[in-house]
Amino acid sequence: MDNKISAEIALVGNINTGEILYSRNTNIHTLPASIGKLIAAMVIIDNLNMDDTITITKDMLNPN
Repeated sequence: MDNKISAEIALVGNINTGEILYSRNTNIHTLPASIGKLIAAMVIIDNLNMDDTITITKDMLNPN
C-alpha cells in the first residue's frame, strides 16, 4: 500500500464487519479535533438511514 496518509493518528475500518483496514498510533490518547464535527455526526446518525447513499459533488466542496 502506498502510504500517503500524513495524519499522526489514523483508523480506517469496515463498519459492517468491524475489520480494521488501516491504523497508525491508535494507542495515543488525543482530544477530538472538533466538537462541532462530533455533533454533526450525531445529527446525521439520528436523522438519516445508514443504508442511503449520499453523493457529494465538486460544487458542494467549494461553495461560492
